[in-house]
Amino acid sequence: MTRMNRQFRPTAGFTLIELLVVISIIALLIALLLPALGKAREGARAGQCLSNVRQTGMAHHSYMADHDGELFGYRGDWIYMTPLIDYVGNVDDIRLCPETNEARAPAAGGFAPDAFAPWGFNALERVGSTTVKLFIGSYALNGYLNHAQRYGNPGGRDHANAAASTGRGGATWPSSWFTTNDTVTNPSLTPNFSDSYWVDTWPSPANPKPSDFTQHFGNTLNMMGRVALHRHNKGVHVSFMDGHASHHDALDLWNLHWFRNWEEAKRTSGGRGGGRSNQ
Repeated sequence: MTRMNRQFRPTAGFTLIELLVVISIIALLIALLLPALGKAREGARAGQCLSNVRQTGMAHHSYMADHDGELFGYRGDWIYMTPLIDYVGNVDDIRLCPETNEARAPAAGGFAPDAFAPWGFNALERVGSTTVKLFIGSYALNGYLNHAQRYGNPGGRDHANAAASTGRGGATWPSSWFTTNDTVTNPSLTPNFSDSYWVDTWPSPANPKPSDFTQHFGNTLNMMGRVALHRHNKGVHVSFMDGHASHHDALDLWNLHWFRNWEEAKRTSGGRGGGRSNQ
């Protein structure tokens, strides 16, 4: 009997207090880990966006290499992906920042409604094609890199000339526009692509600071508002004509050289300037 009592004696379990302590420790660990996981995911998305911008910039360089250093021109029925589509392997994801939700893109095309949605634009799929495609994306071409004398607008009026006539603040048609890779005298400060609300932009050093860095603010008289947004740590990712790409604070964009006589225009137009913030 004594042996049986020893054999079937119930083992001691956790007390209620011990269980509560274990649960509290697990909850504390989760609370500590979730922010770190969130930052890791945010960092991964930022890294992918930076890679997208850099790859688009390199596709731009490949195009120039195949065309004796010349830039492509502006046309109203295409966007930068029309001439570059064959240089990026027709990979749709390269146009989208991971911080933007593709499902929120304007169904019929149009500006991104805020910093975390993509734009949409109906354009020719590639050079020489008659097929129109709805492109969805998150990045803009520096409009001053549209060759001033190539192609022109099929609708009649040359868009770049029109851009110069609507108060861009210091840009002079056509001398401010780039035409070849050799005309870019400060490539490490000259953007070719940036996070944006729209497909292209013609900024001015005189453009005012947006009233809200998360809402679309870039109209025809404030082109800097198309790219001055808070999408990544109060800033954007930018690729440059020397091939590098980096993070820039939104207010730092006024210090970059968007067109050929930018510094002179900034001095004469009362541009706001600001400190540089490469990361």
